[in-house]
Amino acid sequence: MKQSAPDIRHAVAPSPRVKSKFRADIQGLRALAVLAVIVDHMLHWPSGGFIGVDVFFVISGFMITNLMLRERANTGRISITDFYKRRVKRLLPASVLTIAVTALVGWVVFAKARATETLWDAAAALFFSSNWRFAAAGTDYFQQDIPPSPLQHFWSLGVEEQFYFVWPFLLIAVFLMAGKGASTRRRAVFAAATMGAIIVASLAWSMLESSAQPTWAYFSTLSRAWELGVGALLAVCAGAFYKLPGWLRPVLAWAGLAGIVYSMFIITPASAFPAPWALLPVLSTAVVIGANIGGNQKFLGILTNPVSVYIGNVSFSLYLWHFPAIIFLEALLEPGQPATYIAIIAAIILVSVGSYHGIENQLRNRPWSFGGKRSSRAPASAQLQNIGLGVLTVATVAVVAFAFVKNAPVDLPASATVKPVASGTAAPLAKTSLQSSLDSALAASAWPKLTPSIDEVGTNSKATELGVPGCLNAEDLSVPAQCAFNEGAAKYAVVVGDSIGISWMPGVRAALEPAGYSVHGIGLSNCPFANVEIKIENDPETSSRCNDGHSQIYEQIKATSPDLVIVSDAVAGIVNLASGAKDAAAQDEWVAGLSDAISQVKAKGTRVVVLSPNPTGKAVSECYNNFAKPADCESSISQAWKQKSTADTAAAKKAGATYVDTSQWFCSGDRCPIFAGGAPIRWDGMHLTEAYSKKMAPELKAVLLPAGS
Repeated sequence: MKQSAPDIRHAVAPSPRVKSKFRADIQGLRALAVLAVIVDHMLHWPSGGFIGVDVFFVISGFMITNLMLRERANTGRISITDFYKRRVKRLLPASVLTIAVTALVGWVVFAKARATETLWDAAAALFFSSNWRFAAAGTDYFQQDIPPSPLQHFWSLGVEEQFYFVWPFLLIAVFLMAGKGASTRRRAVFAAATMGAIIVASLAWSMLESSAQPTWAYFSTLSRAWELGVGALLAVCAGAFYKLPGWLRPVLAWAGLAGIVYSMFIITPASAFPAPWALLPVLSTAVVIGANIGGNQKFLGILTNPVSVYIGNVSFSLYLWHFPAIIFLEALLEPGQPATYIAIIAAIILVSVGSYHGIENQLRNRPWSFGGKRSSRAPASAQLQNIGLGVLTVATVAVVAFAFVKNAPVDLPASATVKPVASGTAAPLAKTSLQSSLDSALAASAWPKLTPSIDEVGTNSKATELGVPGCLNAEDLSVPAQCAFNEGAAKYAVVVGDSIGISWMPGVRAALEPAGYSVHGIGLSNCPFANVEIKIENDPETSSRCNDGHSQIYEQIKATSPDLVIVSDAVAGIVNLASGAKDAAAQDEWVAGLSDAISQVKAKGTRVVVLSPNPTGKAVSECYNNFAKPADCESSISQAWKQKSTADTAAAKKAGATYVDTSQWFCSGDRCPIFAGGAPIRWDGMHLTEAYSKKMAPELKAVLLPAGS
């Protein structure tokens, strides 16, 4: 039996009038997408759960284009005013509420520095520009260790709305180019050709950017436009799917569904994304949608059942509220615990359902003027709205109120005795007042007065030298002394390594400059001093910079004949070896590479001191909030740190250098507080604050200028 024409078949013609048809399968796809995103953000499983956003992009491109084409078919025109009115009613009420509540709770829960950042994130989200803000933050080396914003997920709304700022005008222009009296086929061809060109251009750019600048590619509208474009092209060409035989529809739908699920497990954060790997979920989603154009969605009950459809209906509210719930409750409760997951799920459901029924669904279905005669169903609708608003209010107040309840006491881990690592040719370090303050910090039950205040610690607390041109990532490593202080002094010291090395400079300068030294810094982000090849996943540019920069750094140091060379770099170097070596093999390669590097710069009369990096731990913005205790920010020395320390010790001994185990300045045994000596130790997970670096000046002077030197 011949089927009737599909909804979209006449969409580019002025008549006949075309009605909308509810697509239960699309609501089911929305449910699958939002659940994948929520589970990924909460459990970091499956590895590619983030592709739910790509599914949303295809659905959005299809539905919005379908809506415009249907309007063109019914009225003979596309109204830009009506288009943006619909977008405002669809997005703004629920979005603005989410942004406002998140900013409020952020100010209640977070430390001042993070709360202020959240306010800026809220401003970006409100103007649909979050994707560019988070792209910039993601490519800022000193932002990468900062915990995510509770509004970070708004980046995808930014991409969508930036796309829709252009697409309606472009579609109108396409119809004008086709000519006033153009046939339906001619208009469809023009629209399809335009969308096809956008897809090809955007996909090509996405391929290049995913390789060269993966963070920008992930957030960029230019790199993502092709995904929305696939959905738009599907809407334009929907008539071609009408002739699909009935038996083929469920086969295609299930194949597409399998492709979406498979992509959740085969794609990982290390995959080249969004291109080419996003092709799998994007095309799979298009296949599911296309298989049911003009069909009746038979044999697809997994998507079309009432539960899936309801979750799909609520998917926008679920998406808006899930990430703030995860971030806030993980800040207030113990992450990774079953009770925490239960609390997160309950909060997401309560607030999202309340938002959907009380805000999103009510305002979206009202006339723009919010006036006029109410329908006969108004009382029931009003009742649902009141219930939804009540649930939303109670849930929001509960979250804010809960924030005022201090966490239950946390059992501190038992103090472990760590066997000190041999310190090369350096004598064992005597216990100092700074080390005694570590014990006091670990015993503290309340936050003491610190300078800078723990409430304000952020990137503003890093070593000043990290922001001095030439100290870190100098454009031309062949130019000597670009980062030089106290020039003209009788003696000369070089601090070399990565950003960890440069973070030692405030303390090194405080120790050496009064003793008649000029201090010169040479640092490359993520790049170890050891003469080893490294490979940083998804960052070939930095990997090449590190591997190519070794010889220039060694030559620059040799050319200046320093009296003292101080080496320090992060644990990551021994983990990112290009050879892929691990454990003992990695240590052997590291010993060979570091001893070779030391030998290249150790001229007669030059003393080389290798400082172990400070043990990594929790970032202040991650562990500290207005209701946290000092114990919440405590960490321990990682196995990777110990592994590198052993290798550094052996390399220093082999090359005739001095190795200093600095863990005694940061930890008591295996327990490491976030503050000591009246100052925060780190401002992120690994970089020293300038204040604490200076606090270590006496300790540094003792090991850098031993008696008789």
